[in-house]
Amino acid sequence: MPFKPAHLANNSAKNSLFLRTLRHEPVTRPPVWFMRQAGRALRSYRQLKEKHSFQELLYTPELACQVTLLPIKDLGVDVAILFSDILVVLEAMGFKVNFGKNGPEVSPALKDLSSSQRANLLAQSIEYLNTAGYPENFKAVFKTISLVKEKSPEVPLLGFCGAPFTVFLYLFEGGSGLFTKALDYLYKNSQQALAWIDCINKTSLKYALGQKDHGVDAFQIFESWAGLLPADTYRLWIMPFIEELSQRLNKEQLPLIFFPRLAAGLESMPISTLSALGVDHQTDLAALSKKLPAKTVLQGNIDPHLPLYLPSDILEKYMQNYLKFFKIHPHWIVNLGHGVHPDTPEANLKLIVDQVKALSLPAHSSSS
Repeated sequence: MPFKPAHLANNSAKNSLFLRTLRHEPVTRPPVWFMRQAGRALRSYRQLKEKHSFQELLYTPELACQVTLLPIKDLGVDVAILFSDILVVLEAMGFKVNFGKNGPEVSPALKDLSSSQRANLLAQSIEYLNTAGYPENFKAVFKTISLVKEKSPEVPLLGFCGAPFTVFLYLFEGGSGLFTKALDYLYKNSQQALAWIDCINKTSLKYALGQKDHGVDAFQIFESWAGLLPADTYRLWIMPFIEELSQRLNKEQLPLIFFPRLAAGLESMPISTLSALGVDHQTDLAALSKKLPAKTVLQGNIDPHLPLYLPSDILEKYMQNYLKFFKIHPHWIVNLGHGVHPDTPEANLKLIVDQVKALSLPAHSSSS
């Protein structure tokens, strides 16, 4: 039997509420965590940011480990999500990413290059992909994973990557925005655009498998900009790449959550190899649950503006009503419908967690 590091051989997180929910096992309440839970809404994170840049926090494993675990201590959430960024894969492909105050900047941006320059860069990125071993930035992330699992083996750790379409948008535009030029290129040069998306996808798979080998307990794919494409176009061009990822991770027995934000046609999403489907706050959770197979695990979908703006007493009443969903759909992970807004009061996030933890019903099985 091959040797396994201690944190992989003795993983007590496997019996956590989160992983039991993903396995459709009986639970008395839903697990709860938040996208962007380790960020500026936490006082402890802001204190670290006074001393370190985002890049330092990201690629210094000891610091990234500390940030990953902050929400466990500060908020009491049930899941730690790896402190990282969806654009890490672009650095592994040979691009430079600057994580500045105004959002990420990717260079060179594909929109600024000629067709021949793009072709040369794609060939170079494929060469990086086929190089044996892992790029240095991946190794730093993997070290973070190992440290988290060594320090808190009982806490389920969620790894992640960006979906290849979303990452392609940032690569083409050189950062965030309306992505009009990237979409124009996709429609007018679909073969070339899909070649880039394929390279990103294969690099993401290499990244995901490395995360799995170093100890993550589950994995999430963030498709932040799924809503920019009509449902039929997304299914034709993009969904095959998601299925490639999900089928391989399913073979590796790594639970997978797919979060296609603002996507149309969620009820027709191929979900056979997914462990859970993330739902944004623009979607009616109860209505969607009736259109999907009964055993589908859903994650979401509190409007992130509610903890940002609502007074605590009104938020508490909202949560009491919102959590009634668990009675009709026990296969559920409580989360926001998007990431935590940086100005959200930390106390309101804690209130949501406490409300979820106060819920105690007879054990529900997600197989029912």
